[in-house]
Amino acid sequence: MKLVLILGCSLGMMYALVGLGLVLEYRYSKVVNLAHGGQAIAAAYIFNVYRNGSYVLAFGGALLASTATGLLIEYIAIERMRRSSVFVKTLVTLGFLLVILGICQQKWGVQTYGQFIPDLFTSRTVGIFGVRVGVDQMVAIALTLAIAAGLTLFFKLTSLGIALRAAGDRPVLAQTTGIDSTNLGRVVWSVGGFLAGLAGIMLAPTLHLDPIVYVSLIIVAYSAMLVARMESLALTVVGGLVLGVSQQMVSYLLPRLAGAQAGVALTVALVALLYRSNALEWAEAQEAI
Repeated sequence: MKLVLILGCSLGMMYALVGLGLVLEYRYSKVVNLAHGGQAIAAAYIFNVYRNGSYVLAFGGALLASTATGLLIEYIAIERMRRSSVFVKTLVTLGFLLVILGICQQKWGVQTYGQFIPDLFTSRTVGIFGVRVGVDQMVAIALTLAIAAGLTLFFKLTSLGIALRAAGDRPVLAQTTGIDSTNLGRVVWSVGGFLAGLAGIMLAPTLHLDPIVYVSLIIVAYSAMLVARMESLALTVVGGLVLGVSQQMVSYLLPRLAGAQAGVALTVALVALLYRSNALEWAEAQEAI
């Protein structure tokens, strides 16, 4: 049972790491970035292909590519289509997903599809409550918690963070007070792209280079986002943990039940929707000033 709980926490942190970037982008623009999984797998591909030449340059180049992609998505889907509906903007991000997956498949897919990725830092394990846990997994968990805590404090305590919250919640009102929502949007989506690339690299040893698995992970991570009301970074971590532990428990108790983990994700999503459906914004409404 200890192993099940630890594996569940590790899986939950994977969902949370993916969800943090998604929540950050949605919190500002009210658009779910369907290309997030594509950005993650692209960064994983770039890092894996060039890591033998220079580990640091491969890591930095992969993050730079995902950050630039986030900036490009913001420019086309958000900034240039400012007057379009949320639905249209979301479809544009879907188009970016298909383009990114197509480029990855064309350039690296045949040789590297499903390829095993070695550990990022070390293959060492440590004992926790009598269970051996990989150091890389612990780094990913600590990194996710640190990012969530750092972003939460940033939005609450810094003037830039408060301006970002204002621009996301009341963009028209923010403009009238002198807040440059355009540049702030670029910052948010650049950070979202950075987090997508970081998640892709950190998850590569676990997921291997399988675009389908990456995109599926993004879909499941939406359940954690719903628990977080699509806006709370701290609750995204909580939702990821609940989802990961629940999936592992169901798999342990009902090992022969096909689709058990997917059923858990769907149940969590439905409960979150029923409980806090009034807190979610699925369509644009005219802003009251």
